[in-house]
Amino acid sequence: MWRSCAEMARAVDDGRIVDALNHNEALLTVLYTAGRNPVLLDVIRGLWQRCRPYKIFGARRALEASDATLWSFQPRIVEAARNHDGDAVAEITRESLLSAQDRIRATLDAPASRSGG
Repeated sequence: MWRSCAEMARAVDDGRIVDALNHNEALLTVLYTAGRNPVLLDVIRGLWQRCRPYKIFGARRALEASDATLWSFQPRIVEAARNHDGDAVAEITRESLLSAQDRIRATLDAPASRSGG
């Protein structure tokens, strides 16, 4: 997980958003595989694929705005997992989801979105 996290950070620094998302998903795959629920992992992977264009758009938008929030949760998740702290992993994941919701709302509220633009 640390290796994927480090590769993700390098990709973000280089502006390689698709690579960064790939490394993020690799990191999370290790975590979710540890849960030993292959059906859930399959559902999650399917959702990642369906959401991929939106994830790329959002990640590019965050990079253009110099908003590193998107990439701030992964090191914390890795550290919590390393410490076998499932409650912390769950809380950090919840924070990540709320942050994503805020970024989506901001995008939808942007003037260009209202004008069809």
